[in-house]
Amino acid sequence: MYRQIAETLASEFERNPIDYIAEADIQVKLIEQLRSRLSPAVATVDGTGLEGTSDNSFKCDYWQAVAQQLANTGEMDRVHAEVSVEQGERLDVAVFQSRLRNPIQWVSNGSKRFSEEDLDCVYELKFIKNKTSFPKQSGNHVNELVQNDLSLAEIEPILDFDENKLRADITELNRLDSVGRRFLLLFSNNNYLYHNPTSTECESYKYGELYEKMGKAARQWMNDQANDGVEILYTHPRGTTWITE
Repeated sequence: MYRQIAETLASEFERNPIDYIAEADIQVKLIEQLRSRLSPAVATVDGTGLEGTSDNSFKCDYWQAVAQQLANTGEMDRVHAEVSVEQGERLDVAVFQSRLRNPIQWVSNGSKRFSEEDLDCVYELKFIKNKTSFPKQSGNHVNELVQNDLSLAEIEPILDFDENKLRADITELNRLDSVGRRFLLLFSNNNYLYHNPTSTECESYKYGELYEKMGKAARQWMNDQANDGVEILYTHPRGTTWITE
């Protein structure tokens, strides 16, 4: 189901790309689809309490109210955005197991952190709106690169996988090996990965052949970097492809 939902989201992007103005639009659509199809839609959390709390805090009345309301309801929606597992981490969309078995960490500032063992599926989203080719490391001038017949292996080291945090997203998904399904969904307005490029992109444009090689090298790198269980889907207005197969 999770893979099918990713493909449905990609199809909707292809059908009407203008409806996606920012990454938040993709995030909202994905959450809508997950919540409408997930069964059960809520997770049981009875017996699971808050940890990291202090009765001496001058804000203790608030976490105590949260703990009491959690005990009263005994449930929470299974699909959420910006879920934290570790400090400084935000998973774009996470689906919880049907029952939470681990304590929820209540951080002093009111943030909540969850155990990755309570997650059933996670999605990281990336919407590349305004790049027409994959980013390069600084100092690699396209006029010089295009004069050399570089192989994919020679192109890979000049690519910048940190500019759009692709390396960080794949590393994060690799680390969450307790989660059964993990996805990185890439969306591009301008097909910056050159998947099935047009003849104008590839043949008429003087840098087209180089940029096509850069896209292939980037897709190969992502496939190689992703651990088993991590799936990467790429979508642009003219097509969709699974980078990991």
